[in-house]
Amino acid sequence: MKFLLHRSRPLVLLFLVLLGGLVSSRAQGDVEQRLPDTVHLERIRAALIGASFLDAACGVDEGELRIVYSRSLFRPGAAATRRLLEVVEPLLEDRYRSVRVTVDDRNLPFYSHLFPIVDGRLSTEASTWTIGKDKARGDALQRTSGRNSNFTLLFSLDPRLRFAFGAKPDPIQWQFNLEPSVQVQLWRGSQLQYQHILPIYNGLNIPEEDLPRPGLISFSQYLRLGRGLFANLTAGYFQSYRYGAQAQVGKFLFGGSGFLGATAGYTGYASFPKRLNVEKPVPGWQFSQVNALDYQLTAGWRWHRYDLQLLASIGEGLGAQRIMTFAAARQFRQTTVEFFVQQLDDKANFGLYVHIPIPFVRYFVGDRVTLQTGPFLNYRYNGTQNYPNRYSTGQVFPFLSHNLHPNLIFGT
Repeated sequence: MKFLLHRSRPLVLLFLVLLGGLVSSRAQGDVEQRLPDTVHLERIRAALIGASFLDAACGVDEGELRIVYSRSLFRPGAAATRRLLEVVEPLLEDRYRSVRVTVDDRNLPFYSHLFPIVDGRLSTEASTWTIGKDKARGDALQRTSGRNSNFTLLFSLDPRLRFAFGAKPDPIQWQFNLEPSVQVQLWRGSQLQYQHILPIYNGLNIPEEDLPRPGLISFSQYLRLGRGLFANLTAGYFQSYRYGAQAQVGKFLFGGSGFLGATAGYTGYASFPKRLNVEKPVPGWQFSQVNALDYQLTAGWRWHRYDLQLLASIGEGLGAQRIMTFAAARQFRQTTVEFFVQQLDDKANFGLYVHIPIPFVRYFVGDRVTLQTGPFLNYRYNGTQNYPNRYSTGQVFPFLSHNLHPNLIFGT
């Protein structure tokens, strides 16, 4: 026995050396496998930064490539996501089984779009999306991104065009303004906004609109409550000579096809320049007490196949004015055309709203600061003067926000 052990010792040693080498090789292989994953994520992130998705974050979880972003130099909404996919797809490898893209709103996830990878390409037909569910974050994503963009500033220069029908000899009246604005995000979900109106031409016979004046001055807090439920609280000086506060609550249903919302405002009269009890408006602020309550209940549905959205609302406007509205909007990629009819007490109103992309948009996107000219031209026409005495706070829920819907990434 001792003889056999003595003769076999070299074989045992050789076996142990080979076994140790195998273990070492497999461990080294695991390290090498992890290292290219990290390097590949950095390569994707570098490509996104090069395409001006400066706040994009990347991570991997069980073979799923996860990307989340808020800002880019491209137009808001689906157009930016479409561009992001064009940048990422050539870099995909067989190490990933799917790609999940999450779009943030003020650093709060709004929707996630999942694309399976088939034969090295993104499968758009088998893609799915969810609203209000945060599946793109987590420790792995945060470790690979170094993302911290809570404080951001957006400076925008937007054009505004208005038309109205008048009497002879001036049957068509129009107005054109430039509206520079600053939006500051102080923390997640917050937005501090200041807008100034610079009149270029005013043919609407509204004397106070000949003067440069503030537009929107507001602070809002956006909340993502989970299960497709969102809320927004806004306080400040709004359009249509109002100041005060407004609360919005919205719920997405049936995978984002349906929407229910409620809005309530408590406001008072405010204007700059002064326009009450003066022959000619003069610079300066004028206020009343906050004593007017209004509300609105909204229901909407979207047919993804046709990019068609229907919206119905009922409520009470300023002066206890009963308002019922029905609107139908069709989106053609980046252009939105909406027709609406309204019942105001015993009077009727109808009109048209058009949201058109401006071709000569210019951007500068920095780490914290973004400068841009207005990407869209907004035009609203009321068929009669019996339009509701309401106001705008500058905050709109995403259901009918322009060109944001995930289905518009590839169009129909």
